[in-house]
Amino acid sequence: MGKEKDEVLAIIEQALQELQFGEVHITIHEGQVVQVHRTEKFRISTS
Repeated sequence: MGKEKDEVLAIIEQALQELQFGEVHITIHEGQVVQVHRTEKFRISTS
């Protein structure tokens, strides 16, 4: 695996770490990952 692929995988892994509720979107253009977007949601209990 090349250095660029290792970097992309590290970015994706970082986006997933400690994510309990949310989404990770990976945008691919012409076979290359061009964007990783993380949306995190926080649950607030109202008891």
